[in-house]
Amino acid sequence: MNTEQELVFPLNKSKIILRMVLQVAFFIGFSFLFKNSVAHPKGDLFLMILSPAMMVFWASIFFVYLTALLGKEPGLIINPNEIINNTTGVSAEKISWNNIAKTYVTYVGKYGSVRFLTIEVYDFEQYLGQGNILSRTFKWVHHAFFRSSIHLSADTIDISFEEMVETIKRYHKKYGYSKSVLE
Repeated sequence: MNTEQELVFPLNKSKIILRMVLQVAFFIGFSFLFKNSVAHPKGDLFLMILSPAMMVFWASIFFVYLTALLGKEPGLIINPNEIINNTTGVSAEKISWNNIAKTYVTYVGKYGSVRFLTIEVYDFEQYLGQGNILSRTFKWVHHAFFRSSIHLSADTIDISFEEMVETIKRYHKKYGYSKSVLE
């Protein structure tokens, strides 16, 4: 592989730490809700069930960010063969250019404040087996909701979203084997 054509984007540790602080805040908030719902004689059954589930969810997301923070891998590598995504502990990892069917920008949240580069692939099964047990579990859950799409975000790497999209667009045009639509 020609290393001159490989682009490496490191993880932004301060962005990851901020996200971990938010995870802790959500965990504490749901702990408080659970404690108060149990303390009342007529506690809210919905909160008694929802709060522990949300506490497990936010704790698992915290540990996903912790693995990214403690890891030595760069956040995103783009080379002539593939995209290597290490932005979180549950990222898709290696996405080969010839497996990309379509790419487009997805907006989420109020006023489209959160953006993802959605990559639809021909064969999603090859990504489901990559990674550790936690990573594979998250990928199966993600696959149940989004089928054959992978979502990339620039939220934890040292690159702007626009630069990430343009770089992937340029590399896919040069090294990809399929048509791509980037909006």
